[in-house]
Amino acid sequence: MTGPYWTWGGHLARGAELAVDEINAKGGILDRLIQFTALDDAEGGAPNVTLGREKMERLYAEGNLVCIATEHSGVWPHQLQVAKKYGRPLLNCISLNYDPRTKDFYDVGKYSFNFSMDAKQEGVAYGKWAYENMGRKIYIFGADYAMGHTMATAMWYHFCEEQGGTLAGASFAPLGTTDYTPWLEKIRAANPDFVFVCNAGSDSIKFNQQFTEFGLAKEFPRCGMNVTVVESDIPQAAEAFEGYVVMTSYSSTLDIPWNVQFRESYEKRYGETTSNPQCYSYEALHVLKEAIEDVGSLDPNDIIKSLEGRWFDSVEGKRHIRDVDHAVFSDYRIYEVRGGRHAKLLGTIKGEDIEAADKPSLGVSPYPKPPW
Repeated sequence: MTGPYWTWGGHLARGAELAVDEINAKGGILDRLIQFTALDDAEGGAPNVTLGREKMERLYAEGNLVCIATEHSGVWPHQLQVAKKYGRPLLNCISLNYDPRTKDFYDVGKYSFNFSMDAKQEGVAYGKWAYENMGRKIYIFGADYAMGHTMATAMWYHFCEEQGGTLAGASFAPLGTTDYTPWLEKIRAANPDFVFVCNAGSDSIKFNQQFTEFGLAKEFPRCGMNVTVVESDIPQAAEAFEGYVVMTSYSSTLDIPWNVQFRESYEKRYGETTSNPQCYSYEALHVLKEAIEDVGSLDPNDIIKSLEGRWFDSVEGKRHIRDVDHAVFSDYRIYEVRGGRHAKLLGTIKGEDIEAADKPSLGVSPYPKPPW
């Protein structure tokens, strides 16, 4: 909840807090109230594997039945090892790391449920759409971190290898970079049709501000997955994100009755609009309640079985938890950002189509080594 990704961690906690209060107001789960605790796994503003694992150990050791994982893609797999040790579910509501449901599934995948669609799911959807709508020559820029590399690899494979697009170049900047000039110069020299952005939080804000100030926004369209532009962050850098194309399963603009209620309750409480982190943690706890009450048990194995294969209503529409790898699917929407908000819906990719194209990859890595 501190550091470059504080916007994700802090918003994740707020969505969960609101869900807990709503559930407790209706009697809790099986007549038991939920206790809400939020812990920070960053140290000095940077993701910390040891700290993240220690805090997850503390939560399970104190008797917590189910936890929500960190937003940090490099820390979350280590927290899953703790969930495995205690034999309890861990809800991923942020990380795009697909390893736990692919190459590491037989080790830890039983305990992980991925309410935030990961980079593999998004690459399957976005690679084809971008090839048909953004151009044929892509430049990939990202954070030199697990999150940035997983997004970049998935997009490269589905855009270039599957669709036949051309990779103009790829480069990665350290977390917390303050001056992006060297990377912006590389982008301009590569002269791509468009730039695919793979960073998040305050890093994304800084990069897009400098991208615009450097004059590149007038030369090269930008697009990215949901983490690159958190909707509740757009107003503070509206000019920098003008024209950005983002693919996301959730938008505060969705005219779904439950979403309208969720947005109004959240805005009244926190004074900002809703976005992906709040949505995923909020709906994960509501479906957890549904799954536990359906099975009538607090046994972790019963909860896991009740979640597997479940279709459920959410603030973003109907969603499905695939039983074989615990991936959670939903419709994906592509928006153009204008005037500090999701202004124009450019397209929708059905969740069933993404699920059909996203073949399970249990026990093996889904991608070859990328060319960078």
